[in-house]
Amino acid sequence: MSSQNNAVITFVDIWKERTGKLPDELVFDSRFTTYPFMEQLNERGILFLTLRKRFPRLLEEISQQPPEAWKKVSLSNIGHQYRTPYVLEARVRIKAYEGELSQLAVRGLGHIKPTILLTNYTQTGSAALIDRYARRMLVENAIEEFINFFHMDALSAAVPLNIDVDLQLTLIGSALYRMLANRLPPPYAKNKARMLFRNFVDVPTRIKITPDQIIVRRKRRTHNSLLREAGYVGSQGSIPWMDNREFVLDYL
Repeated sequence: MSSQNNAVITFVDIWKERTGKLPDELVFDSRFTTYPFMEQLNERGILFLTLRKRFPRLLEEISQQPPEAWKKVSLSNIGHQYRTPYVLEARVRIKAYEGELSQLAVRGLGHIKPTILLTNYTQTGSAALIDRYARRMLVENAIEEFINFFHMDALSAAVPLNIDVDLQLTLIGSALYRMLANRLPPPYAKNKARMLFRNFVDVPTRIKITPDQIIVRRKRRTHNSLLREAGYVGSQGSIPWMDNREFVLDYL
């Protein structure tokens, strides 16, 4: 547990060792540090943004605030349904932390209880800070996909070389699914890899390799028309590492 609490400081030390300077800002989960370590970040001049634990007493204090104390903000790095939440801003003092911190309680992000952020930012508006934290959630969603679909938490062996290969293959696979999605029309362009696999990849297929071509013929499916619209049917160009064989996608 002590090493987990110190994880943020350890990251900062490694970052400085590798880059020769401290990071400008950090956005992290509150489980990776404690308030004294946040004080160390502040002393080093590092801006930070993190979640605050929703203690019952804290939630009660927030619930007692009048409706007019909450202000509506407009976000951009979040789904359309949650782009206009309400924010309650306050300056707070935390035990074991010198000075004040900004606290943002946010309602309307899809949770029953408000999301509570703590930060030492002083010159940035609340909407920009919530957007900044939302980008961290996008990274978490990508990691979740790596684990749930690509099984990155079940690497093939404890041998470091095999783990490195597995990680690289996971990143390549994720990038290929994103490339597939980016050429598809909405709403499929935002589908996760699991959905793309089910609708577009998991199809009975015949592959024929000739000296000049690699011909992939897929069984006809409902979503094939979307692949045709995206330009995936027909010649897809040559593959250099396959003796420049032409890659052709067609239907059975």
